[in-house]
Amino acid sequence: MAVTRDLRALWPAGLTASALWVGCSHAHDLLGGIGPQFNRVLGYAVPRTIPPALWDRPSPWPLLLVAASTAVLLVAYLLVASLMPTGPSVPRAHRLPALWFAAVAAGAIASLTALAGVVAADPAMDSVAFAVLADEAPFTGAYWGLLWGWLPALLARRAPGAPPPASGEAATDRIVLAVLLVLTALLSAVVSAAGARDFRERLGEQFPERGAQDTSDSPAPEATASAETEPVPLPEVAPGAAEPDPAWCGPDQSTLRPEGRPVSATGHRGLPVRLTNDSDEPCVLNGYPDVAFADERGELPGVTVVRGRSFMAEDAGAVELSVPPGGTAEFVLGWDAMATAGARVASVLYVAPHAGMVRESWPVPTDIAEGGEVAVTAWRLVTVD
Repeated sequence: MAVTRDLRALWPAGLTASALWVGCSHAHDLLGGIGPQFNRVLGYAVPRTIPPALWDRPSPWPLLLVAASTAVLLVAYLLVASLMPTGPSVPRAHRLPALWFAAVAAGAIASLTALAGVVAADPAMDSVAFAVLADEAPFTGAYWGLLWGWLPALLARRAPGAPPPASGEAATDRIVLAVLLVLTALLSAVVSAAGARDFRERLGEQFPERGAQDTSDSPAPEATASAETEPVPLPEVAPGAAEPDPAWCGPDQSTLRPEGRPVSATGHRGLPVRLTNDSDEPCVLNGYPDVAFADERGELPGVTVVRGRSFMAEDAGAVELSVPPGGTAEFVLGWDAMATAGARVASVLYVAPHAGMVRESWPVPTDIAEGGEVAVTAWRLVTVD
């Protein structure tokens, strides 16, 4: 089939959109290690088109996923743009929003096909792990199109108008593009599903206790069964902690909160937690906060919290801080991506400014699984704009 001149005019815009799609994802891998606050700003300006939960696969899956996702984006853009009113009879000013919408639609399609592959690979995925992935995937592609779709749209709008192709030729082009879109979408889903399986298997080798479940018919020993199912509720105050000092920043004079959802960079996660002094007097933070996690049932999922730096944040060590009225301090939680299939997953974060104070809690979607390790930095003063 000969490609019509009308469709050929869209190829430069489609290739530009593909380059932007890949470039936005790579920008996070090049710049994502600067810190969680920078990552958050970067995410607004340059959406990560390949979600971290998919990009963080072992080689060669990231490369294959980028190629498959970009192919979906290109074919979807050409198909949607070919359906838009962009012929020579349409004013150029009207072509821009139509072609811009093509980028929005194509980005959403490319993101959703990759997400579908991961869900297909793990239909028993727990709700928390799904929330981490779903929060990053479906709308990121559309948001990318809103931010950057004007560039390929402007390029296509400036292209000289071609005589409209015969209706039969245009219909044939669109049928072929629709078939190609289905095939590339299936390829993207298969690649993301295979990468997800390989990722879980490799991480399962690091944590054998979270590996394949025993499917034999023989019952488990009664002695161990009761121990494994015994609930371990999370105490409101860290056991063995000292009595709170009146000078410490407490809930009566300060506000404690996590800063949104965890941010991601090349297989690593980070979550800042901030405290703001709402009183008229300074208060004291000394060293490290008290941090704990619970699963959906409110039980301890066996997560180890260690003090020190992580990939996402440096740690200056324990120092006594005086938080002035209206001032803000923060610490950063950091951890590596974990396999969550068949594991208890932390979905509630508990924090107290100091061990010995009553812990506050918030639902936070994470991929922190039992047996995992989370690093926590010491308190530090920050400036909030």
